[in-house]
Amino acid sequence: MRRLQDEWECTVPNSASSVPAEVGACRYRLVGSTGKGVPGTYATIGGMCLVYTGDLESIRKGVVPDTGERITSARQVVGWVYRALPRVDQIIDSVGPSGNATTAVVFEDNMFAQLLAGASGFDDSASVLLFEETMRGMGESSVPKINAWLSASAGRDVRIKPVYTSDIWPQIKAQVRDLAKETSAELLSRRQAPVDLMYTSRWGELLRGEGYIEEPNVMCIEPFRHFQERASQQTGTPPYLTGYFRRNPWGGEGTNSNFVAVGYMPMLRSVAAEVEKAKIKSGGTTPTKFSRYLPAQLALSESDLMEWQKTPDSDSPFPLRRNPAFRGSIELLYASQEARSLVFELMDIERAYREEKKSAKGAEKTSIRERYSQEASAGLEWLSGKATEVYKKVMGGGYERY
Repeated sequence: MRRLQDEWECTVPNSASSVPAEVGACRYRLVGSTGKGVPGTYATIGGMCLVYTGDLESIRKGVVPDTGERITSARQVVGWVYRALPRVDQIIDSVGPSGNATTAVVFEDNMFAQLLAGASGFDDSASVLLFEETMRGMGESSVPKINAWLSASAGRDVRIKPVYTSDIWPQIKAQVRDLAKETSAELLSRRQAPVDLMYTSRWGELLRGEGYIEEPNVMCIEPFRHFQERASQQTGTPPYLTGYFRRNPWGGEGTNSNFVAVGYMPMLRSVAAEVEKAKIKSGGTTPTKFSRYLPAQLALSESDLMEWQKTPDSDSPFPLRRNPAFRGSIELLYASQEARSLVFELMDIERAYREEKKSAKGAEKTSIRERYSQEASAGLEWLSGKATEVYKKVMGGGYERY
């Protein structure tokens, strides 16, 4: 495991003692943790990004993300939300599974309504109200899906406590004003200030005060970049905030001692596979990206999970890193011991295949590829079926353990 940034002095989770036991299955995607924090019970907290960057880029260009039509009304954007959202990556990246009794997830409904209004250019009062209703509805429809995902991953029935920022907006603004006294008056003019607040112990205090949680401490389990963005000046965070987090580290000495940060790897997508899926010619390198930077139509889908027999550029399942079902199963089945073991077995098969074909020539290469493809087929088919099953249950809001 690597350190995220020098600004975030995370412990490296190489031993059980450095990772909070409550993290549970999320340890298999763990990038960094700030340690165990203060003694006592913890509530897990997280938050769902209601519109991803890959979709916002199209809206800012005045284009409906999935149809390419020019945006001429707020209702076109609303129609797209109902058609395309939530995405499965939004569900998985909202909060990580844990062993804590309480999980509270925030939905920044009024904040994303303003973001959509600004991005689309429809910022009149009627359009903003429409966006607010839409974002609230989108959050509400996501709750059973997050419940299903956490239940499947944690191996127990999980019911989150949804927190809508529109319900507690005056309290949030009051806490931001208090946080500004600890940091800088400049925070009051920072658009991201309410989000900054959610990565401090003040957020836990607010949630307790409003009855969302009872536990004295909070464990924020989210994609690692959320913490990186708060703690690193390289992401554009002003020095007065990075200085505040340096003086008051998560789970360490200072005012954030009862706020433990656990950062996991968000969903990834192979750009090569997505380019092929979109029928766009690619050239040069084909890197992997965080899924949130791709539009909804390129996010992991049920059809991807069923494509296990070959990769976009080959009639065999190799390379596995390009195999849609293999990659999708890693994202959806990481909490399953059986799936993890099978993934390693398949990787061993691919290594053996690559080694043997090095000295092969002509038709012999084809024979070797077919033999190893057959050897990998049963495992890939199982992963494909299980991942598809989990995907359907999660996106349908149903509950099923691994």
